[in-house]
Amino acid sequence: MRVCFYTLGCKVNLNETGALEQLFRANGFTIAQEGEAADVFIVNSCTVTNFGDQKSRKWLRRAKRENPGAVTVLTGCYPQAFPEEAAKIEEADVVTGSGNRHAILQDVQKVLNGEETKVVDIRPHQKGESFEELPMDRFADHTRAFVKVEDGCNRRCAYCVIPRARGPVRSRSEASILAELRQLAASGYREVVLSAISLPSYGLDTGTNLVELVEHCAQVEGIQRIRLGSLDPDMLTPEFITRLAAVEKLCPQFHPALVRKAVQIGLQCFAVFRCQNRPVKAFRLRRQPGFLCLGLNRGCCPQQKHHHQRQTDPRPLH
Repeated sequence: MRVCFYTLGCKVNLNETGALEQLFRANGFTIAQEGEAADVFIVNSCTVTNFGDQKSRKWLRRAKRENPGAVTVLTGCYPQAFPEEAAKIEEADVVTGSGNRHAILQDVQKVLNGEETKVVDIRPHQKGESFEELPMDRFADHTRAFVKVEDGCNRRCAYCVIPRARGPVRSRSEASILAELRQLAASGYREVVLSAISLPSYGLDTGTNLVELVEHCAQVEGIQRIRLGSLDPDMLTPEFITRLAAVEKLCPQFHPALVRKAVQIGLQCFAVFRCQNRPVKAFRLRRQPGFLCLGLNRGCCPQQKHHHQRQTDPRPLH
């Protein structure tokens, strides 16, 4: 049996696709590349914008048209955030959400074996649910390893669908993270990237924090470099920066997500933040060890009727 994956969205999605590839490979499947024939086609979707949803549907239609006997799967944030809409997609034989990823293999086998003609297995996120372990030990075409440490987001920014698509904050246990790092080091990886849906939220549900995690990750023998995914500006406190600057293995780079022109427009920026319901405070860029990589979000406050209406034409700040 051959399975082909197509991934949209963030590095967390890429990490989860890699884990699913490993799961299917361990159960006798061969990984096919896009454009090749396969028995199963899986799209790991993104729903941050309408365009991500459209790409998912387009890819499913093409896969079903070119491989009419294959099983097609829609999984990820799109069906989790909009389950009724996703369940109606005729080209999808299996529809699952962003949780319970281990069940995808079982759902696919039900259709392959003729037990079901269509499986819709979208389980809503629940408060207090635990982090779903999807470990990986190989990253094709990458010299660095991506380690998912957290899932979900508790912030309710007016424009963002992520809390609905990913559920509440769930932190991976530190013991599990360190065990994976040791395994990756044994496999020859020397650099790791800690990724998450809301990286600064790590530890909110377990009583720890990201700084402590980084300090402990740096103690793993064999790991020489540690990188961080995107950070929220309000997390860059002097204590946070000072402690991380003392970790020699941490690459001296932060990637805070800022609204475009936020540095120049001053008070107008706060009006945008209030409109977006973003819990962001002002912070001053100061000289710190290393350098600062600024991630600029293009867009302003959409005038939308619904709290999580998807934004297709963000208005730039001018």
